[in-house]
Amino acid sequence: MDTIINTDKNIFGSSTFKWAITPESLFTYQTLFTSLLTGKLDASISERQPQANINFIFDSSNNQIHPTDSTEIPEGSVAVVRIVGSMFRYGNYYYWGADEITRILRYFDAHPNVIGIVLKIDTGGGQVAAVAPYKEFFLNKTKPVVGLYETCGSAGLWTGSFTDFAFAENNISAMMGSVGVMANFRSFIKYYEDLGIIDHNIKSNYSEDKNDGFDLAMKGDYTKIKAEHLDPLALKFQDDLKNNLPSLKADTPGLLTGKMFYAEDSLKYGLIDGIGTMATAIDKVRELAELQMQVSNFMNN
Repeated sequence: MDTIINTDKNIFGSSTFKWAITPESLFTYQTLFTSLLTGKLDASISERQPQANINFIFDSSNNQIHPTDSTEIPEGSVAVVRIVGSMFRYGNYYYWGADEITRILRYFDAHPNVIGIVLKIDTGGGQVAAVAPYKEFFLNKTKPVVGLYETCGSAGLWTGSFTDFAFAENNISAMMGSVGVMANFRSFIKYYEDLGIIDHNIKSNYSEDKNDGFDLAMKGDYTKIKAEHLDPLALKFQDDLKNNLPSLKADTPGLLTGKMFYAEDSLKYGLIDGIGTMATAIDKVRELAELQMQVSNFMNN
């Protein structure tokens, strides 16, 4: 299941963080998340991967190139852009954000010597807000994009569903799914009350609905937060998958309610279009680019 976290504003301030992420990823990146939520970055957190590990090129002979500012991208190249690790909307020194990765995607989509892109996804998900920049890119792209998945959970699958074709990278460990949302609250109110510290949140007479769902949830009433926050997100997620994946067997038990599936079942239920390798994905990009060119030539003649 995906997770939406609202931090207790008594500890972390007034910000609300929403996540679409598998529990495994949440636990794996717990130190990072805690640092982000508290605003105190742990010294043990290493700096983010260099850009050379985020994107690279395969030329027309399938030779791999790591482009730099001075590198001339050969004609007929296929770009590879990677979404690896938890997804965030905005990047900083410690991780790449969707704002930065989509800028790389747009660069390759506009480059005259790049015929298409492989989007390599290995993530359990991340911030719900990270999906929107990718969706905007896909709605405006001009060249084929093929997905290649290792772990593709939650926000990763939501993003990947917009690709033109998608492969699981192997039939051993590759998994897809975790469609759905949930909330996880951790409150320290009683702890501070026992210390004699009482928090007073006072709303204007004209702002009676402000944070109402979260305030009620902190008291154990989850009805409003489900109706106003969780259910709309879950339905948007489901709708995009149904619209983007024509072979999706939406009535499969667990498919739209949070289960993960290995590659063979993901293919059977329509979460992916095939099982392959990086070479398979590159070949598919070239195939789709050639088809796109033929259609364009036909329409112009």
